[in-house]
Amino acid sequence: GASTTRVTNSAGLVISSPWVFYQLWLFVAAGLYPHERHYVYTYLPLSTGLFVGGALFAYFAVIPFVLTFLLSFNLMLDLRSELKIGTWINFAAILCLSFGLSFQLPIVMKFLEQISIFEVKDYREKRRIAILVMSILSMLLTPSEPISMMLMLVPLVLLYEVGIWLCTGAPQAKSPFAVAKA
Repeated sequence: GASTTRVTNSAGLVISSPWVFYQLWLFVAAGLYPHERHYVYTYLPLSTGLFVGGALFAYFAVIPFVLTFLLSFNLMLDLRSELKIGTWINFAAILCLSFGLSFQLPIVMKFLEQISIFEVKDYREKRRIAILVMSILSMLLTPSEPISMMLMLVPLVLLYEVGIWLCTGAPQAKSPFAVAKA
């Protein structure tokens, strides 16, 4: 049925993703200058590691807790739970994807600093606003219970600090958008 198709499509996407990404890279790399390829070679491993780390954190830490929390209501009401495999895979995939993408925060911060939209000083001064925005995103990207929200928010705050460190660690490259001073 429909759930079998969803499961096989998800499994096929996961299994074929390295080859698909490699083919996409070959297509994009043909149009890049050598210095642009250097940025990809520098940040792609970090980005991949952060994404995988976020997805694994969601799979091994967040999903078991969320399922226990949500299914505890059935136990409390003495109801039998019947999870559909398609629903479970969709839930797990969306949660892992949300965590993987949200863990890209240091890379996004570095990129915005590299193109002179933000400076390290801005990140430090606007830390409270950033934490508010991360709280709202954590609320929207996780199931509606406070512990999974905190399980996303705490790593994001730590990754925000890593992003500040990443921006201070390397000298800022000359932005093509910067105004030349005469």
